[in-house]
Amino acid sequence: SRENYVNFDYNTFYDGDKEGIESNGKIIIQALYDHVKVLSINEGIFVVKNNNQEAILNLKNENIIEWYESINVLNENFENRKADSYIFAAKKENDIYGIVNEENKTILPFEYQKIIEFDKKNNTVLIAKYSDSTELVGLFNFSKNIILTPKYHTIKVTKFENIYQVSVNRKSKYR
Repeated sequence: SRENYVNFDYNTFYDGDKEGIESNGKIIIQALYDHVKVLSINEGIFVVKNNNQEAILNLKNENIIEWYESINVLNENFENRKADSYIFAAKKENDIYGIVNEENKTILPFEYQKIIEFDKKNNTVLIAKYSDSTELVGLFNFSKNIILTPKYHTIKVTKFENIYQVSVNRKSKYR
């Protein structure tokens, strides 16, 4: 048997094999989805999954973010995240990623093979493209946009703020 979990005052409930959200006995999101998750960064925002596609809904059951193959919150743990401000990595078909905000506006075009949380302190994510089956990485900062284009083999955080160690063919430099 599945267990309900609590996040703020929202609970999952099941109708057959479909999930929904209720709060204090009132249905908020109908049980129409394969999976529903309450985002921890704000009450009233939900990730729903159906047929291997994900979307973001609000309390009015409206799509905030349309359907993608996957949607991940990028800035949930960032130190400088503004309250009620969300940035999502979304994946389209063929494993192509981009970044969209809570208004479903594209912040970073859908042309990357990977986007992952990288430097929480400086609101920076790692972006990657493939060139001749070699992964090349760069950095994207939400307040400064792309700060390093994807042309490096590795990037590491240093103890100095906004200084990263990069390498191309095992030759290190600092950027």
